[in-house]
Amino acid sequence: MARGSLLRSTALTGLALAYPATAAFAAPPVPYTWTGYYTGLDAGYAWGNTATNCTFIPGIASPCEGTAIPNVKPQGGAFGVEIGADWQHQNWVFGLGGDVSALGLRDTAQFPSVDAGKTDEISSRYDWLGTARGRIGYAVGPSLFYGTGGLAIGRVRDVYNHDIAGSGATNIFAADTLTGWTAGAGWQYMFSDHWSLKLEYLHVDLGRNALDISGATNGGYGAAPGSSVLHFNNTFDLVRAGVSYKW
Repeated sequence: MARGSLLRSTALTGLALAYPATAAFAAPPVPYTWTGYYTGLDAGYAWGNTATNCTFIPGIASPCEGTAIPNVKPQGGAFGVEIGADWQHQNWVFGLGGDVSALGLRDTAQFPSVDAGKTDEISSRYDWLGTARGRIGYAVGPSLFYGTGGLAIGRVRDVYNHDIAGSGATNIFAADTLTGWTAGAGWQYMFSDHWSLKLEYLHVDLGRNALDISGATNGGYGAAPGSSVLHFNNTFDLVRAGVSYKW
């Protein structure tokens, strides 16, 4: 009898010692948290509709006189890097971040010149984009739904070619770094303690810039600067996917 009691006591003691380890092994996972610093890579596609118009002095044979200047629609890829920080309070997430992207957006449009039998051409190209943005989001499990907005800075190049097929062709170009704004929304999914994927849409407005094409007026002779000026309204939309690491 004593021997049986000893065996039962030993077994119960063993179960008691094993239980904490079992309980620790089966403990529920730590809730998802977005608080921390992060860095990441992203890639996407952008498209725009650059509205153009021309101001000129009538009667000087301006390339714009009697000619409808077409819009250009730059489009192409975008590849970038990002860095930022988030802070989570209950389900709400607040963050600040910045990114820089190389852009391949470009387009060219041709139209009849004011000079009979000749063809003119305009083109626009976006080289890069940088943003500094805030975001506010709502976390649902591993998913974060957010809105974002802030400052945008980008580089745009505009070119005007007069009489593109002739030996006396005039090429006028300018490159400008423009400042504007951006706003959009996104969805981010945390698939581990440190890694997440995201999908994001941004609308970018870099404002207006101008290209003085007075040098193409009457072959460039006797045309005062500012007598023929092309104006560009620079906006485009960007959709991209990315991966981020949080620490």
